[in-house]
Amino acid sequence: MTSLDESQAIAVRRKPLSVALVGRLVDLARADWDTDTVSRFLDECGRRTGLVPGARLTDTGHPLKSLDPDLAAAEHPGFLLEFAYHHPDADDEYSEDLLGAQFPWPDWAATPAGEAGASAFAAAWADAEAMLAATLGAPEVRFTHDTGPDGWSFAAWRVADRALVLAQGEEFGTYGELEMAAVWLVPHRASTPFPGAADFYDWLVSSSTDRPADDA
Repeated sequence: MTSLDESQAIAVRRKPLSVALVGRLVDLARADWDTDTVSRFLDECGRRTGLVPGARLTDTGHPLKSLDPDLAAAEHPGFLLEFAYHHPDADDEYSEDLLGAQFPWPDWAATPAGEAGASAFAAAWADAEAMLAATLGAPEVRFTHDTGPDGWSFAAWRVADRALVLAQGEEFGTYGELEMAAVWLVPHRASTPFPGAADFYDWLVSSSTDRPADDA
């Protein structure tokens, strides 16, 4: 883990996925998403935490969120597990340490500003892809969406009528000032093709009620 002094802004925080955690995510993708089943699953794999609103911190130290934390519907619409964060402007001499302040987690590896944060963020995604591919095989789709100076990478696998998606994108709690890498679990019928690169991110972040009827 990189040693930081108090004057350094953090460009990347990351915590690699584990084989056991990947197995649990696959199990969750295959499970029913009703309240009781999900509650039992979360009790088995994590504990409540105040670090990230609406999330459970798993026993591996990753925040796992329902895409509907208030559960307005009868079933959860999907899940999100974050494992890396990137502050693209950390190298700016006038930039505050937004990432260090937002996620002050000492057990997550840190890359300080000035040490190729974009490369470290890309490497965190690539390591996660290799971990998922070792369990699920090669992804059905894999591409980079030309968003921002470095683009965001995506890979997706089918698990029954669900999609397990590895994605880079905006970190919603900071309204896009930070980027995150995460594993998403979302509904997606086995017979329905994945969208192309230009539409993939919008499809991913849309709520389940906004998905096309054949994906409902």
